[in-house]
Amino acid sequence: ANEIEFVVDALGANVRSRPSQDDDAVIGVIQKDEIVCAYQYAYSGDTSIGRWLGFILDNGDTGWIAENLLEPLY
Repeated sequence: ANEIEFVVDALGANVRSRPSQDDDAVIGVIQKDEIVCAYQYAYSGDTSIGRWLGFILDNGDTGWIAENLLEPLY
């Protein structure tokens, strides 16, 4: 019920295993115009990133992406 859809606004966006900029957190990439359905949010502490948005991956795990790479769908 709290899920919000976002579309990837960057050419490609790193998907991370946790809300972190650490290189070892990168687990994949999603492409421009792909849609993610965020259900979890984490404060990044960095205004250039915004929040970290958590969404369910195809394998059932949670992936995280920086909010500044996304645009909400209305």
